[in-house]
Amino acid sequence: MPLFTIPKMEWDKKLAGHNLNMKYFMVNGLPRQKCAGFEMDWLRCADGLGQKKAFVECDQEYADFIECGTDAKKRERLLAIRKQRDKLVKEGKYDKNHHPSL
Repeated sequence: MPLFTIPKMEWDKKLAGHNLNMKYFMVNGLPRQKCAGFEMDWLRCADGLGQKKAFVECDQEYADFIECGTDAKKRERLLAIRKQRDKLVKEGKYDKNHHPSL
């Protein structure tokens, strides 16, 4: 047993986005594989730049990676569609129970 221990350095996980709330990146307890390409794009861009410069120069790749994991834009679009549908139902221009046949 050592006399003292050195804390494990996990700076690379913070750089790669692994410090985020992982429930958004998990499906049935397993990591989402759909975001792996976006993560690799961001890591290729950030390779060798350093943490601060990587967040500045590779902002678009990082934003794509985060969007893939959180689906925030998709939820915003869904809420906007539902809001518009509810508005049309109130005005009587849309029948909520009508399901057209395909």
